[in-house]
Formats: sequence, C-alpha cells, structure tokens
Amino acid sequence: MRFLLLIKMKQAELVALPAEALCQACFEPLIQAYKQRMADSGHTLDKGQFYQEMTDGQQALFAWYIYYSHAKNGLPEFYWWSAYFYAQPEIWSQIQAGLFYFSQTNMAHLLNNVDAVLEQHEHPRHLDHFTITRETLYTEPQLTEAIRTLHEQFDQQTPDTIKQIGDYIQQHKTAFIEIES
Repeated sequence: MRFLLLIKMKQAELVALPAEALCQACFEPLIQAYKQRMADSGHTLDKGQFYQEMTDGQQALFAWYIYYSHAKNGLPEFYWWSAYFYAQPEIWSQIQAGLFYFSQTNMAHLLNNVDAVLEQHEHPRHLDHFTITRETLYTEPQLTEAIRTLHEQFDQQTPDTIKQIGDYIQQHKTAFIEIES
C-alpha cells in the first residue's frame, strides 16, 4: 500500500518558494511520518516497508534528502554520512536511484566516485562492522584528499541538483503537494 503525505499550499506559495525550501517542505511530512512510525514501533520499524509505501517521487526525494540534509554540513559530515549509508548497500543504492529518478546523473556519478573511494579504503559494507568515525577521515592522507575533492564537487553540484529537483516537484506537483484554493 502506498501513501501520500502531501503538503497543502496555495499555488502562489508554491511558485514563490525557492527550490530548497520547496524540497524541504515536501520532505518534512515524510520524515515526520517516519519518525512517528519509528517511535510507535519501539524503533523496530521495517524501514524497507515504510519506503515501499511511498510513491516513486516521494521515495526519490526521501532517499536523497536524508543523505543531503546531513552531508551538506561540512567535510567530516559528508564523509561520515557517506560511509554510514555505504555500509547499508540498499539505502546507498536508493539514494543513487533517487538521483537518477530526478535525472541528476552528475550527482549520481559523484556518489559512484565516493563509493569507489570508500571501497578502495576498505570501508565496511555492513553496519555490523561499522567503526568509522568522523576522525577516521584524517587517518589516511590519500583518503582525506580524495574525500575533500569529492566534497568540493558535491558543494559545487548541489545547488543545481536542488534546483532541478525543485523544478521536478513544480512540474509534478500532484505527487507532492495538494493545492489549496
């Protein structure tokens, strides 16, 4: 069963919102529903089931925005959250699939490059073996430089990615927004 957590807004509000604010507004009911269901389940929520209940557009936005909202907060956060989601292959692939859904191939390829760096430096592919800290980034100069370069590219590409996702939401508003009269 799929559910729609549509935000309600007037057409004038929709048009006036900058892309990042629009993305955040459409993401907010999804993350709130996730947190509520996690609390209601005693933190045993089947995350995959929750994800499958969303529409394709909601899935793409949710996966990307979970990653983006953390990774945007500087180099150590970009590194740690990338490593954390990399250690959860299903989620990592959902983030990349979400980018392809929004036709954001440049950002998806950048995450493929992050994937390659993490693999090269033998980062864990399962949370069972996850001992990565933000400080781990600084233990190997080659890792530090590779991630720093990818983070700079992430920072450069993110505004266009957010704009394009916002444009997609504007063009497909019924998948995200209930327009009030």
